[in-house]
Amino acid sequence: MDQRDKFTPPKGQIKVLASVDASNAMKWQVIDTGVGIPAKDLRRVLQPFEQV
Repeated sequence: MDQRDKFTPPKGQIKVLASVDASNAMKWQVIDTGVGIPAKDLRRVLQPFEQV
């Protein structure tokens, strides 16, 4: 969440959504208007101890 705040510009938007899917699992989404993550780094973003 710190990254979301750090890379979203002033007056940008941040949305945090939560829902439960058909298998009763919790689904979280964080949507912002920040710079985003380059496509080449998307696989690494959820790996432990990684920073992109």
